[in-house]
Amino acid sequence: MKVRSFALVASVLLAVLMVLPIVSVNAPKPTWWYDEEDGSIHWWTDQTGDTFLVDLDGDNTTAATTNLWGHWEYGTVSSLGVVNITYGEGSMGWAYGWAAMIGTLKIDKNPTKPFWEWHIHETIFGDLTEWFCFRITKKKPPTNFHVILYASDGTNRLPITLPFWYSEDNGYTWNEYNP
Repeated sequence: MKVRSFALVASVLLAVLMVLPIVSVNAPKPTWWYDEEDGSIHWWTDQTGDTFLVDLDGDNTTAATTNLWGHWEYGTVSSLGVVNITYGEGSMGWAYGWAAMIGTLKIDKNPTKPFWEWHIHETIFGDLTEWFCFRITKKKPPTNFHVILYASDGTNRLPITLPFWYSEDNGYTWNEYNP
């Protein structure tokens, strides 16, 4: 009797396991995503490096971006900022402006904002872009390289509710995302 009960339980358990979806504990995290609740774009700068761009106005010549590099004071660091892209015959040029750096050894503090956010719309050469607001959630080093992007009016972060464009290859190709 015990053998039949065990066989029955084992066959039922096997049938249930065959029907359940297989979930990997080590599934890769997405490199970027849109958060519908607060209208923000999130990405992992340690996965995207300097190839991920977000354009809010759709002209594909200005965008928010990050990069990843090594720095003696910050360690492995990601700079948060904007880029102005110029397209020429067979070539492209990039002019950057940086709002902050987040690293494994040091994270920039913003003295005017309590939530560790930075508003930016200008490159180092004075080229203007649309306003962006970068925000981070981990305020103490080492950084987790998680960046949150909002639209901005120059002072306040605003939800991104209109279609935006993103590039995963440093501006060579663009895709539209419609929230």
